Amino acid sequence: MMRFNIPYDLNRIIEKKIIQYSGKIPLSKIKILVAYSGGIDSSILLNIVNRLSKTMNFKYDFVYINHHMTLNDKNILKYSRQFTKKK
Repeated sequence: MMRFNIPYDLNRIIEKKIIQYSGKIPLSKIKILVAYSGGIDSSILLNIVNRLSKTMNFKYDFVYINHHMTLNDKNILKYSRQFTKKK
């Protein structure tokens, strides 16, 4: 899995937003959907949400639509598959 050197502040900001948006709903009952483009911003967000889901006990999923408009499609799919659960 690709590792990013993510500033603690960014992790904390996203953690606070998850708590804020969940309102009074227990975190164990929410599911977050991440729109994943394959770019650096959404890759970092997906990485953070993945880690926070384990410590904060919430579920998440992500959506990636492959438009076949970039030469990097195969790498994007390969990276995103790291976040799928094996069945």
